[in-house]
Amino acid sequence: MNQLSNAGHSSVFESIKKINEQKMEYWSARELSKIFEYSEYRHFGPVIAKAKDACNNSGHAVSDHFEDILGMVDIGSGAKRNKASRK
Repeated sequence: MNQLSNAGHSSVFESIKKINEQKMEYWSARELSKIFEYSEYRHFGPVIAKAKDACNNSGHAVSDHFEDILGMVDIGSGAKRNKASRK
């Protein structure tokens, strides 16, 4: 977690924060996985699943805090494919 210790906690998270049309803040799981130095995004999936379980177990609606988003990513041939991203 070099980025966290080098840049300070709030500035790292503030730097990747997004704000939607309703002025609500959110963070991309794909970007968070890079900050936490996961070698590949797919390794971050179990972390998201545990966070969703914790959210549910604390009596909160998972759908109020997590949203699955499908985006497109370029692949080598110039074609595109869906990528799973969570916020």
